[in-house]
Amino acid sequence: MPTLTIDRPQRLTLPRPQQLSVRILEGRVDVIGADTDEVVIEVGAVGDKPFTIGDDDGVLTVHHDADWSRGPQFWLRQTQPRFHTEISLIVPRDCPADITVVLAEVVLSGIAAPVKVRSTNKDLTLLELGAGVDAETVGGPVLARRLHGEARLHTVSGDITVVEAGLDRLDAASVSGAITLDLDVATAGDLDLTTTTGDLTMRIPADSDVFADLQTTRGRLVCGFDELEQKRTFGFKSAGGAIGAGRGRLRAQSVTGSVTLLRRDGDATGRAAGTAADHEEAD
Repeated sequence: MPTLTIDRPQRLTLPRPQQLSVRILEGRVDVIGADTDEVVIEVGAVGDKPFTIGDDDGVLTVHHDADWSRGPQFWLRQTQPRFHTEISLIVPRDCPADITVVLAEVVLSGIAAPVKVRSTNKDLTLLELGAGVDAETVGGPVLARRLHGEARLHTVSGDITVVEAGLDRLDAASVSGAITLDLDVATAGDLDLTTTTGDLTMRIPADSDVFADLQTTRGRLVCGFDELEQKRTFGFKSAGGAIGAGRGRLRAQSVTGSVTLLRRDGDATGRAAGTAADHEEAD
């Protein structure tokens, strides 16, 4: 297909691609997986600077014409409303997606193929993705719901929230952002949560099947599972042991952030509160 220059709102229908590549500087990008053999693109807004839609050897490209090698910090200084773009794409569920934005909100939903996202300071929402997610943001928050398979979620200061997930593997890390993991189905996966100063809060079903390893150096430690062995030495606090058969792994580590593990049943609050008093250290 010829390269199209998009300078006004419009609707396009294109053939199925092998992959989707989006490079948008500012605005909003929605990518929705559906049972379809084509791509429907709804362009809601275009700033003074148009973008292009093209085909690069089977890859559908939706790109602002920019030197992306300069990195996000350069474009954060350059980006103005003239780049503002709002675009929604409906793609086949099995279409891999590679999304890079600077000051754009991103929503990805219903895709059963690998997804890669790079962002800076806007919201990133991941819904019902099923074949691997690799997402990095600087200061933007990440909300992930009903993810399956494997997920890597990294931020510098943005909060990470993962709910209703059925993950085989989760790698969630932030420097100063908080990480929240709330599972409503028992897990035997490999869950790894790490922060430097951000708080870690996890709630998992009582019948989960993981070996837990919780550590914090200067933060509070709150543990709602009596079966975990809890230790405190020279300000370093830890709790560890098997929940169920311990086939999976739950590792949560922070330097100065609090680490909280709650059990998802009727007495979660009571158990957690009783343990918190024993493990809280004054600043």
